[in-house]
Amino acid sequence: MALLGIDPDNELYPGGVAAIQPGMLCAPESFQQPFSTYMDTDLALPERIMDALEVVMRRHGVAKTNVVDVAQVLGMSHANIYRHFPSKKALLAAVAARWLHQISTPLQAIADDAASPASERLAAWFNCLRQAKQDKVRQDPELFRIYHTATEQSQEVVDAHVATLLAQLERIVADGMAAGEFVSGASAATTARVFLLATVRFHHPALVTQDLPPAEEDARALCELLLTGLSSPPRSRRQSAELFNDH
Repeated sequence: MALLGIDPDNELYPGGVAAIQPGMLCAPESFQQPFSTYMDTDLALPERIMDALEVVMRRHGVAKTNVVDVAQVLGMSHANIYRHFPSKKALLAAVAARWLHQISTPLQAIADDAASPASERLAAWFNCLRQAKQDKVRQDPELFRIYHTATEQSQEVVDAHVATLLAQLERIVADGMAAGEFVSGASAATTARVFLLATVRFHHPALVTQDLPPAEEDARALCELLLTGLSSPPRSRRQSAELFNDH
């Protein structure tokens, strides 16, 4: 696999943007198609613009990326980009939001699974989040760093993402309290915030990259402790460990 190249003087864009498919940034070096192949896809233009931005950020980094380069990749005027995104900052925010949405979507499914016990959902939510971040680091550390940089420049997007995570946790905790499965001296919202803060070591982008392979034993011990502390009646550490291992 090779990094998608950008050669505005070559209609075929060898191994380049002609090979882009939604969510893909790599293609075999021999994969060459006319540029029109990419342009004729049914993918909405804003999505194609964000895909092109990812390619440019790989090549130049976030700081040196500009809207003109993105327009060149797409073979269009930069005025077309501005019709959808008023500035580079807005475009970076959209790409960051899309990336974070890919992380929060499976977590939402866990939070909404009211048929399952809250303790199982909480363990599954924690494991899903940390594994999603760690998988992204393992599979493409360069892209992970690029996205981390992009999100740091879009604080409103980060705030919205954190709010989404907290709402998911609050839903799980509230369901557990209502069912008598959890007991806490604080509200569901406060308990959710404490849980997120307590587990931040395992999913914050700046911290995930510092310890690969991840400390599975530490993650297991923390999850066991939190679930044991919340359980009503008190759950044994062994029972909490089983929940972690099952998810």
